[in-house]
Amino acid sequence: MLEGDEKVWLAPVYPLVPRFLWKGKPVLNKGQRLTSLLGGGNESSAALTPIGDLYSMYGTYGIVVGMLVWGVFLQLYMNWISRKSTSEKSFFVYISMLPILLNLESGVVGIVAGTVQVGIGVLLTAYVIYGRSVTMLPVVDIRSR
Repeated sequence: MLEGDEKVWLAPVYPLVPRFLWKGKPVLNKGQRLTSLLGGGNESSAALTPIGDLYSMYGTYGIVVGMLVWGVFLQLYMNWISRKSTSEKSFFVYISMLPILLNLESGVVGIVAGTVQVGIGVLLTAYVIYGRSVTMLPVVDIRSR
């Protein structure tokens, strides 16, 4: 009952294709299905954590592999901002993306799809606000202190 039609490997595509073009596009409502499974009604939704979602889909090994992949992704993201100098545009993108990347109240498919959706919006907003080139801001290296 908890399983739906959504697939983790298709999660980056979900926000890009409108429902009128993809008639069988899955509805990402795993939290509502969890509430129903736990005996609650359909008018509420329980928070399904990424770890719980990975466990329900793939078991213990799914948690290990999924969290390893997510950790590598977040480390690459942190490395991108901790370059020697960064632009105002890069800093804007970094700060704007943090809430969705650190969201722990959604399933894995919702986090990946949300990251793609918010990322596109943030990049377009950064382009409108800052344009192509902006001045570089020095980043203080706190490790050398």
